Amino acid sequence: MNKNHQILSMNIEDGVILSIDELINEKYLPVGISRSNTNKTTADIIKWWAGRRIPASRINAFDIEFDNIRDIIGRDDLSYLPEKCFGLSLSDQYWINPISSPLKWNDINFFENEFSEDMGKMIFDGIVSENPDMVSPDNTSDGNIRKKWKIIDGKRCLLKGYSLPYMQEPFNEKIASALCRRLNIRNYTDYSLALDKNGPFCICENFITPDTEYVTAESVMRLHNRDNVSLYSHYIKICEELEIKDIRDRIDEMLVVDYIIGNYDRHFRNFGLIRNVETLEFKGTAPIFDTGTSLKFNTETSAIFAESEYSLRSEPFKTTHHEQIKLVNSPERFELLNLNGFEEEARNILLEGNVISPLRADHLAAFIKQRINLLNLYLSKRKEKDFFPFDKVTAIADKISDAINNGEPDNAEQSKGQERILLKENEVYNDWT
Repeated sequence: MNKNHQILSMNIEDGVILSIDELINEKYLPVGISRSNTNKTTADIIKWWAGRRIPASRINAFDIEFDNIRDIIGRDDLSYLPEKCFGLSLSDQYWINPISSPLKWNDINFFENEFSEDMGKMIFDGIVSENPDMVSPDNTSDGNIRKKWKIIDGKRCLLKGYSLPYMQEPFNEKIASALCRRLNIRNYTDYSLALDKNGPFCICENFITPDTEYVTAESVMRLHNRDNVSLYSHYIKICEELEIKDIRDRIDEMLVVDYIIGNYDRHFRNFGLIRNVETLEFKGTAPIFDTGTSLKFNTETSAIFAESEYSLRSEPFKTTHHEQIKLVNSPERFELLNLNGFEEEARNILLEGNVISPLRADHLAAFIKQRINLLNLYLSKRKEKDFFPFDKVTAIADKISDAINNGEPDNAEQSKGQERILLKENEVYNDWT
């Protein structure tokens, strides 16, 4: 089903689709599902359903918690959990309706009805219920980080945790939100930061409504064969055909944010479009979200400055940020002077709750300043005017260098790291010019 529209009938057992018996209304199929070949349609639907479960990567990362869940549900895998909540999600309106005991969308959907927090408590908090109610959107939540859905003041909110050893992802999400505000980007997900006895987590409100669905860029890319064009050109072309008029500006914003914070996990599933589920009209781009895997989140503190600028990994269009930032279509839109002092704002966020060490916060603040300086260099060249001339950047670099030479850094590694990264400014500038 897609909301109240029946799409197909199928035979499903223990979370596995055994057969597609009848395709009833193909126009309401998820975006990217083949409609031209019956066998391909069946294979695509089976693959789509398999992707609706908690990913194995998250299960493997939190063995203790999931062992508890396995004990309770009496199964070795969790592939059938989506079936236990009728496939319901808070990212779209697709669900499965039992033929033997049909249900009504208005009575069971998670957008307008209460849902159990038992699964969320087990997955997120490690609190095990003896007889858990499994009708929960947590059964169909994607991603590697522990998370749970919770109704807060009537709003559907997502809580996301962290990975070890630095527990940095929730802080990064809040920093990304602050960065978007500084850059006057309107279409972003606003994350707040919280801490409890289990550590830090971030909270954001759901950006999908009862009438919309989130369509991943991965699904959008399947609408047409790519032929002999770049991934970027392919995606832009399809979006323009779908009449997403501001797609280049929105992608520009995402690439600039990702560059500044060094996000290396902007894959084709954590950006995309919003579609109306009734009219099937694409409304625009999804807000910028899921930026936790950035700011060297899993890099040893002593190695934060060690990676070459040219090898800083990126996704989705290019393998390095150095190359991907060249895709920015309208650099004149970005008033980077608004970022003056942003590294200090980010440092203060990192120090909230005494989770991140002051030394690591200092290193990451210096990394952010470095990224902003490099972006200024590049965009000033692209704009072909003295928006932020190189001599000014050099003066800033000299001041930082003087501070390193005349001051007493926390340790020798910090001094060496900052000196190295200043040298990279000249390297990158020479390459870009």
